[in-house]
Amino acid sequence: MAKLGVPELHFHDLRHTGNTFAAESGATLRDLMERMGHDSVRATLIYQHRSDGRQDQQSRPG
Repeated sequence: MAKLGVPELHFHDLRHTGNTFAAESGATLRDLMERMGHDSVRATLIYQHRSDGRQDQQSRPG
């Protein structure tokens, strides 16, 4: 990523962002597990929980 001018950005950051967006867009736990190649629900729940928290914030009256 240093060649792109963002040395602090890592490939895993892009993977994490993409899967967080997928969760926010309605991907199921099984969908996320398949996208990431996870065998463990626990690892995949990180993305699902971030999505749930964001959804709660969006549904609150401003």
